[in-house]
Amino acid sequence: GPFRGVDDLELATLNWVWWFNGIRLHGEIGHVPPVEYEASYYRHNSQQPDLVSG
Repeated sequence: GPFRGVDDLELATLNWVWWFNGIRLHGEIGHVPPVEYEASYYRHNSQQPDLVSG
């Protein structure tokens, strides 16, 4: 296979997740990377969430 061991597989998975969340343009959110969209969301919605006590 393409991986020599678990470490190679983990590195490939981390690289894919980094690309998927940080680089890839997502059409449903205005063709921006999900990380950028999330950062913009929190910049414009800086209110702290209500904490539920229980």
